[in-house]
Amino acid sequence: MGVLSDLVVAGENDAELVCRTLNPSATFAGIDIKGIDSVKFESLDQILTGRAPTLTSDVFTRLACGFDEGRLVFRLPGGLVGKRAALSSAEQTATADLWFKTEGEFHFGDWQTEAVLQVLAGVCALARSAVAQHKVLYLWMSL
Repeated sequence: MGVLSDLVVAGENDAELVCRTLNPSATFAGIDIKGIDSVKFESLDQILTGRAPTLTSDVFTRLACGFDEGRLVFRLPGGLVGKRAALSSAEQTATADLWFKTEGEFHFGDWQTEAVLQVLAGVCALARSAVAQHKVLYLWMSL
């Protein structure tokens, strides 16, 4: 079984609520992005910023966790949320293609380029919603 993950729009102080939720995308405005974990988001952020890969992620901050339940919640950085919100359709297509081609990230599953583009389009739509509502994006993962 893979990593369960949801990306949700919520308030600045809602990390614990998101963590305690068993299906955050049904409780908060969000999407189910099963198989997209913090490592894949790190790769996406490297594409968006042009920065070199690091051995440890300094992009995400773990805000809440339920280790005994196998759940983690990360807050996506505001500047990168803004970058995602601003991507045009053409930029989403080009970015999804680069993201899909990231060495190893999508090649261990049954991923296709179109599926990666659909995930990125959903991420960008949520980013626009978060920016418009002055809220944040949380990545919820259950291992």
